[in-house]
Amino acid sequence: MKCIIIDDEPLARETIESLIKENSPNMEIVGRYNQTQSAATYMESNPVDLVFLDIQMPGTTGLEFAKSIPQKTLVIFTTAYSEYAVDSYEVDAIDYLTKPIDDERFKKAVQKAILEGQAPDEEDLSRKKTEITVEDIRQGIDF
Repeated sequence: MKCIIIDDEPLARETIESLIKENSPNMEIVGRYNQTQSAATYMESNPVDLVFLDIQMPGTTGLEFAKSIPQKTLVIFTTAYSEYAVDSYEVDAIDYLTKPIDDERFKKAVQKAILEGQAPDEEDLSRKKTEITVEDIRQGIDF
């Protein structure tokens, strides 16, 4: 799973990177950004599965950024502000972690992201339904 970290605080980026390396060795960190603009430029030509995203940043906020990225890109908010948790539901965030980030909560959030990333999307399900229907028709099975 390819991920990026977006946080304007260098220590926060380092902490998240350490948590990923300690708890999720199969996760590949493909970028670290101090602002959403740089991350958006990277994501235009590079697929990203998961974004660890701060909310309060200069310029575009994490919530605004989350609304602008592809829907299939998963988001885990990492912030010091608990008051934005309800807003995170508007962008279908996988989880909302408050700083300082607890190791166990981090593991749980990453596990949720991995499971969500493995789930088939609606297009895959639709294709599978069509394949089943076509196969059923070929075999002459009554519905």
